[in-house]
Amino acid sequence: MVLQTDEEGLLSGRLENVNLAEVRQFFEKNYGIKFLGQDFLFQTNVTVSFEKLNLEQALKRILTRKNCAFKYDRQGALLAVTVLPGIRDTPAPMRNNAVITNHPPQAELAQPGGILKKEDGVADDITTFKPVKMEPKEVQVIKDNPLFEVKINSPPSEKTP
Repeated sequence: MVLQTDEEGLLSGRLENVNLAEVRQFFEKNYGIKFLGQDFLFQTNVTVSFEKLNLEQALKRILTRKNCAFKYDRQGALLAVTVLPGIRDTPAPMRNNAVITNHPPQAELAQPGGILKKEDGVADDITTFKPVKMEPKEVQVIKDNPLFEVKINSPPSEKTP
């Protein structure tokens, strides 16, 4: 990794197969810029070259293939770079074992016994549901405030004198 700063403060550099963890350490140590993100996001190598770029432009060039967010202070000075996971950062085992599930159409789900079957170990499915008539009950006053009073008329019980 070769990085140089000219008299105007512009960076020129050549990075050939350099681990991003090294780049991170270099910019944190020499420029005080914090790099935020999970460690595995910095385990890739980068090859890039550039000439006479300011700090932000140089970092954007180096991190071109990364999903990044830059944080600035009130004066516009770069404070931190947050590296976020992207599709390329998904670990290979997870990427290779991804399963796309094809869900059945809604019409197929609605068929009695179509998807959910008792022999498949489903105990309660919609095809065996039987509605139960519910008897209304009287609801008592919740608070002394009449605004909270809710009553539902119910048929008189036989025990009422």
